[in-house]
Amino acid sequence: MKKFFKVFVKTIAIAASIAGIAYVIKQILDKKAENDDFDDDFDDDFDDDFDDLDDEDSESQREYINIPSSEQVKDAAKDVADAAKDAAKDAADAVKDVADSVKDAAGTIAGGAKDVKDAVSEAAEDMAQN
Repeated sequence: MKKFFKVFVKTIAIAASIAGIAYVIKQILDKKAENDDFDDDFDDDFDDDFDDLDDEDSESQREYINIPSSEQVKDAAKDVADAAKDAAKDAADAVKDVADSVKDAAGTIAGGAKDVKDAVSEAAEDMAQN
């Protein structure tokens, strides 16, 4: 059981490291792209937005939104909870798959190590006999 947790923790640590590296690379690439597309004249785009308000009655432009009923909020909360449960199940399945893959890889490595040990033992015996 301890070995499983060690392998599991190492696998999670490796996955987190890879995700961190990918995030850093993405941030670097985004900053390079942002610097290339930067426009110094962005203030000019906003000057025209306020010209319309002086000419018209501000109350005629007012828009209202409907506040959702409590039933709609409850339904939305249930949907979000269901989606979270599904995501948790998918994550658990993914972890199980990774654990199985790691277990298979460990078995393969152990088998290869046994073969190497046997080959070295045979070579040592041959050298001792000669």
